[in-house]
Amino acid sequence: MNEVEREKYLKMIGCQIKQFRIALGLSQDDLAKKCGYTSRSSINKIELGFRDISQSSIKAIADALGVSVSDLLCLDKPDGTNVPDSPRKEISLPEFIEQKYGTSVKDAFSLFTQLDAIDQGRIIGNMEIMLEQKKYTGKKGTP
Repeated sequence: MNEVEREKYLKMIGCQIKQFRIALGLSQDDLAKKCGYTSRSSINKIELGFRDISQSSIKAIADALGVSVSDLLCLDKPDGTNVPDSPRKEISLPEFIEQKYGTSVKDAFSLFTQLDAIDQGRIIGNMEIMLEQKKYTGKKGTP
């Protein structure tokens, strides 16, 4: 494999990783932590094709994404295309929110999106005031 082909292949692998990561709703930081990297910059460099990837790193990333190494590397694509199959079926944003955060957050999101911008601003302002209460101080605002 010459240098041009190698660079193209690294970019293709990086693109695959990014597509699977996004399909799973993971940030670069989330994936980095799942793979044992200390920062998201390693994942960023891999996704951009700027960094060689060891076999053990490819395996760790595939495991973290819940796909096989051959899916990640497009080794079993009969037509030679480099487009990955989605690891999950496409879902709507409310369905994703429900899966990730639960029904009450999905319901709150659905109600919130029905409000106009002024009322959304009021709700956000009230939530910020509530989060300043002693029982929330020092805690993260996400479940």
